[in-house]
Amino acid sequence: MAEFEEGEKSIDELAQKRVQAEEPRWDFPLTVVSAGIFPPPMNSIQESWLEGQRKLATFSSNSTLVIADQSDHHIPVNQPELIANLIAKMLDRTVY
Repeated sequence: MAEFEEGEKSIDELAQKRVQAEEPRWDFPLTVVSAGIFPPPMNSIQESWLEGQRKLATFSSNSTLVIADQSDHHIPVNQPELIANLIAKMLDRTVY
């Protein structure tokens, strides 16, 4: 799993380090679920947040990025059926 080493401060730094080292992407199943609603004052960071989520999803060649368009940060509370469906899909992808 991606873990921050001393001196690393962000996903951007970790991603850049992997690119510079020409490390291959992992191939484990990865689902990144991101908020689709950014109420004020958080709406000012929406694009940069989503860009970070996109970068996170590139850490595996077997990844999916899902935008929870009816949720803010509390996705399991606002859209529990989405989370349940994504867990079921993940199990389908990993159990033979």
